[in-house]
Amino acid sequence: MVVDWANCLSEKGHQVSIMLPRGTCRMHFPIMATVKEVGLALPWRLPTVLLGLLLTPFMAPPADIYIGTMPPIPLVVFLLSRIWRATGWNIVQGDDVTLFDERSRLKSLFLLKIYRRVALLSLRLPLKLVANSHWTVGRVMSYTGRACPIIHPLIDTEIFRPSDTQYRPAPSWEIVCIGARARSKGTGEVIEAVNALWGEGIPLRLTIISKDELQFGNLPFPVRLIHPKTDEELSSICSLASVFVHAAWQEGFALPPLEAMACGVAVVLADSGGPREYAVDGYNCLLVPPKNAPQLAAAIRRLLSDPSLARQLAENGVRTAAKFDKRLLSGQVERLLLGGASSGDGSESRFLVTGHGGPRKGRPRFLGFLPPPPLAPGPLV
Repeated sequence: MVVDWANCLSEKGHQVSIMLPRGTCRMHFPIMATVKEVGLALPWRLPTVLLGLLLTPFMAPPADIYIGTMPPIPLVVFLLSRIWRATGWNIVQGDDVTLFDERSRLKSLFLLKIYRRVALLSLRLPLKLVANSHWTVGRVMSYTGRACPIIHPLIDTEIFRPSDTQYRPAPSWEIVCIGARARSKGTGEVIEAVNALWGEGIPLRLTIISKDELQFGNLPFPVRLIHPKTDEELSSICSLASVFVHAAWQEGFALPPLEAMACGVAVVLADSGGPREYAVDGYNCLLVPPKNAPQLAAAIRRLLSDPSLARQLAENGVRTAAKFDKRLLSGQVERLLLGGASSGDGSESRFLVTGHGGPRKGRPRFLGFLPPPPLAPGPLV
């Protein structure tokens, strides 16, 4: 989401920089902002991230607005906003406090308690907050009592668009999902559901899209693991799906199911909170309770046995996704950050912004921070 914001603001003519710990992120998507890596690329991920965070306050350039997301980045944003008398923003993309509670990524109870305290502090800092869904706003209010504005993650409907591959007769059905080592992403439930359908004699193949190297053991049905490097590649994979399945336990928004809808694919989705921003059961998807492989299997079976229902959900999904096109984003971000001072296209805008050295006229400079990568996860169960 930070990268989307950076691109939108760069297109408007603002100076935008993104800082992140050195060697922790490979960007396979277009980015218009200046990217600066901080620290040293060490053999261990956690020390690399911590070193980058420690050095960031000393290496970050002056800016009028600092933007961060995911603890502990907001602490760095707060410190920089005080040093340079700038405005600080925290983009909240879910329930940060309980993010690691399922313990597959952060196994130490001691470290988990520290993380939860840092996450609570990040929300309670005197930074401006913006959320990605009404569900996320509800979680923020439960911790802080503060409401905040919403800007949705958006998609490029010129890339994620329907193809003519859906519903054609095939020797086997193609089930596509997003996979991760973290148990809370629901990969285990998807595998269990597909295994049950395979046991019923339904011919299918499971395609898992993931940035992780996953190990599945000996599965009785065909499965392939794909690491797409571009949105175009991701779109082409989604377009081949008979059904797209997303079974995460808890999500602040969940963009992949919306991208699948844009591709004209029928979607089965765990009712995990944030997706309610766009997901309507029986209209553009089938919703099932989280952590429930039998109901997941039943929903997939229902769509495979009823092509007319799958087609109806897919067509309504395309209509839904069109309302979240990224071309709606740039104006929203600029209006939010600059309080409606923009003329719209950014070409003639002049702002009076209190930044480093007191008030000054001119186009503001933004500095965004990508979230640190998650801690090394445990095995997939």
